[in-house]
Amino acid sequence: MNIKINKAFTLVELGLVVIIVTVLATIALPRFTTALERGYEADAVNQLRSIHAAQRIYRSRAKTYWPNPAAGTQNVAAINTNLGLSVIENGFAITCTEGNTTFFCQAVRTTGGAYTVGVDENSLGANNPCCEAGTCPTITVACT
Repeated sequence: MNIKINKAFTLVELGLVVIIVTVLATIALPRFTTALERGYEADAVNQLRSIHAAQRIYRSRAKTYWPNPAAGTQNVAAINTNLGLSVIENGFAITCTEGNTTFFCQAVRTTGGAYTVGVDENSLGANNPCCEAGTCPTITVACT
């Protein structure tokens, strides 16, 4: 008596697995990208908070905020050099403007979502950092 034992999957079983994996991926992918954007935003907020703290230290020593208004908008390399930081952009373009008695630094999302997070010379809190443009993942306060 020859009994043949079949150890392979049928096409129906393989098709069912493919359908289940597709449905799970369809549900999980939007949640993953949302969580990823929240993480990027949190990183930008932390970078801006570091810049805010460095600006406070700079002002206590130089009696003015950096940069000099005549210098215009400054990029990350200038921020790191002049404020003694190691800011990493991580998908954002981070810049600072103005100076003397005020400053405004912003992180513009360059990949993924289209939004801008900003921080100014005011104390950090519920309104600072703020969402300057676009729809920020978690920050609901608009910059004024």
